[in-house]
Parts: sequence; structure tokens; C-alpha cells
Amino acid sequence: GIPLTAGFVGKWAVFTSALSAGFWPVVLVAIVSSVIAVYFYIRYIRVMFFDDPDPGQTAAVSEPSVLTIGTIAICLAATLVLGIVPGPVLDLVVGAGGFIR
Repeated sequence: GIPLTAGFVGKWAVFTSALSAGFWPVVLVAIVSSVIAVYFYIRYIRVMFFDDPDPGQTAAVSEPSVLTIGTIAICLAATLVLGIVPGPVLDLVVGAGGFIR
């Protein structure tokens, strides 16, 4: 998860919980795995934007529909809002966890 997105906040919440419970070896393995995963993400970004395409292969570009644009916009907004202001959702999750117990 990139900072200020929902994925980052989710990882932060899980890592904080695990650390407070004393599971630091698990958190250490998870952090190392996240750092290793960055290599794979950067590799795809490099291939998409910085490598030249193979000769003879052309990409077909199509116009997205209004539904596609709307769906992407809603998901982008939700990801950013949950990353910047995660408090209400985390409070809801804590309350749900107490309800389940």
C-alpha cells in the first residue's frame, strides 16, 4: 500500500495490532515481504512506461464507457478517502469485532 491509501492504512493497522500483541517476528516477515514486493511493482511500471514495445505488436486503444469511468472514479475516491481519513471505518471495524466476540 502506498501511503495515504486504504491499502497502506490497512497494513499499518494490522502491523500495529500484531506488534501490540507481541508478534514482532510476524510483523518483521511481513515488512520484509512488502519491501520485496516493491521490486515486482516497480518492474511492471518500468515495462509499461519506459521499455520500448516489441516490433509488430500494437496496442488497441478503446474509449471507456461512462460506467467504466464512473466505477474507476468511485473506487479512486474511496481508496483515497479511506487512506486519508480511516478513523470512522476503523472505529466501525473495532465495534464489529467487539460484537462478534
